[in-house]
This record gives sequence, structure tokens and C-alpha cells, in this order.
Amino acid sequence: MDLSSTLRVTLERLLVLAAGLAIVFSLATLFDEHHRHLELFSHFRLQYFGGSLLLATLLAGCRRWRLSALMVAVTVVNGAMVLPWYLGEPEAGGRETLTLLLANVYIGNDDAKPLIEVVERENPDLVFVLELTPGFREQLAALDADYPHSVADVRHDPYGIGLWSRRPISSSAVLATPPRDLPSLSATVDFAGSAVTFVGTHPSQPLGDANYRARNLQLAAIGELVAETPGSVVLAGDLNISMWAANYEALETRTGLLNARHGFGVLPTWPTYLPFASIPIDHVLMSRDLAAIDTRIPGDVGSDHLPLLVGIARR
Repeated sequence: MDLSSTLRVTLERLLVLAAGLAIVFSLATLFDEHHRHLELFSHFRLQYFGGSLLLATLLAGCRRWRLSALMVAVTVVNGAMVLPWYLGEPEAGGRETLTLLLANVYIGNDDAKPLIEVVERENPDLVFVLELTPGFREQLAALDADYPHSVADVRHDPYGIGLWSRRPISSSAVLATPPRDLPSLSATVDFAGSAVTFVGTHPSQPLGDANYRARNLQLAAIGELVAETPGSVVLAGDLNISMWAANYEALETRTGLLNARHGFGVLPTWPTYLPFASIPIDHVLMSRDLAAIDTRIPGDVGSDHLPLLVGIARR
């Protein structure tokens, strides 16, 4: 067997192996509610879609017709969960808009200038910051003149949290969220003649059984809070979960909220240092009397997370 034949056979074997892995991960993660490890791998649905489509094409080029057809079927399965995020017409603009910037700035980041530059360029109404440390809070004093209303719980661990608002805040609270009493925020502002309650939270990373259970319990507690909150609600945070996980779907079911990504794409936000493996774990959700008219990533804030900027209007 000559060198070219050897390389061809090796390539085909690698493609078959990759196809087998794609099939296993794509299908097993459909049952992510049964184990935390399955949930961890469920977040890469966008990568499974792109990978299965590529493998279907390459296998067809190698005339592995049956396996290529199987990869087409797997592509359809993954696409059914990915493509709807890109479909649908965004709500029309021209109405009063409440703009929210969500940014997990990373506890190890000691430079607030990139975030301040994004704020100055985008001019949002609300700026919600996660992993807020005392040093970072001091630098964000530069926002205080334009954002005179704020509520925060500054910490030395990754769960510091703060909200800055151009609009007056009629009521606010820092909430000790079960099961670990991590801080969440609640703040009410006026928007288009009536109140909108903003709820911000940051559950534990679901690494290990204890953290996985704690994350789920905090999502459930926040879901109960939102369900009991009258009027319009916006929920935002690094939820440490993607839209394809059963525990995320339970949150949407419990609250009736809609994700602001609908019609704007998957918009992966973490980790910035592995863009090919980035997943969407930072979220803005809103009650059904509100609509997202713009959802995008406005730039880099020097964190391991990318920020989300969401324009909100009343329906």
C-alpha cells in the first residue's frame, strides 16, 4: 500500500471515529436530566451541529454513504435545537426602549476600562455586573455620574453583584438566595409608564455533585421569586447553564419567561479563551409582555465572558 493510500485509509478511520463520537454525544445529551455529566456535554449543541454537518459532507466525499446519511440525521437532530434561535422576526423598533448590559467581568480581572468603554459607547439604561470585587467597584465609580442609582453586594469571591441604573430605582434588595445564600438582586424601575422588576443572579458552577445541586436549587428559588413577582420582570445573569439543558427548560417553564436570544442567534458567551468551544451561559429572560428588539454581544470587556446587550420594548 503506497503512502497516499495509507493516508486515505487513516483519514477515513479518523472520520469514522469522529462520526461515532458525534453520534454518541449528540444523542446521549438529549437525556441530560439523568446525570450532571450529560448536562455538561449538552451545552455544546452548536458545536455538535457544525461538526455533524461537516462530517456528513466529508464522509459523502469518501463515499461512506450509509454513515454519511446517519450523520445527516444527527445534523437534523442538532439543527432542530440550534436553528430556531436564528429564526423569527425581531420585534420592530421605534418604541421606548429599556437597554440592559449584562457583564460577568471575572474575579481575576482588575481593569474596568474595557467595560467602561463599552458602557460609554452603547449607553445602556441598566448595567448589571457579576463577579464584582471591591477594586473593580472603585473603578466603576466613573459610572456614578451617569448612573446615579445603584444596588450592589461587593465581595472577594466570584459572587459579587451590582446594578447601575440611569432610571430611578423605586425599590431594591439584595437577596440571600438558597441554598448557599449567594446574593441576587431585585430592583424596580419605571418603563413606558409602568414598573419593571429586574432580577439578577449568579448560581454556582455545576462542577461536582454538591455544586450541581446548589445551582439547580438556586435556579428553582429564583424561578419561584420571579413567578411570585407581579407585573413585568427581566431576569438576567450568568446562570451557568445553556438553553439546551433540561434544568434551564424547567426555569422557563416555571417562570413563563422568554430568552432574549430568540431571533438573534445562539450568541455564545463563555469562555473567550476557547472561542471554538464557547457556549451560551449568560442570559437575559423577560416576561411575555416585553420583547427583545435587539440582542447582541457589544464587545470584549477583558473577561472570560462576553457581555450581552439587550434592547427591551413593551409589546
